[in-house]
Amino acid sequence: MSQLGLPILAAVSGAREGSGGAPPLAGVVLSRVVAAEAARDPGRNVFVFENGARPAERVTAADLALGGVGMADALVRLGLRPGDRNHRIAVLLRNHPALLHALVAGAKLGLPVV
Repeated sequence: MSQLGLPILAAVSGAREGSGGAPPLAGVVLSRVVAAEAARDPGRNVFVFENGARPAERVTAADLALGGVGMADALVRLGLRPGDRNHRIAVLLRNHPALLHALVAGAKLGLPVV
């Protein structure tokens, strides 16, 4: 993957020292960060998946937000409920945009992704 990404993640990587022991992402919800970034600059590439001889797959902020919301909606239609402590989202994918969508969906629903 390239050096592209969401601004908050880049800012947090330098904020680990001197944080008083608090985790640097405490209170940050990935789905909210993604939605805010999509509203701010929807066409900006936030991830690029290098695929060897095949063309790279680019994911814009809008792609990430819409894919995550779409996957969350699909999981709810399948019976998962937000915050349900008895369920996990299991993912078995290569490095692919759908993996990111699953992470955003999990954050939106409050369900762990494994």
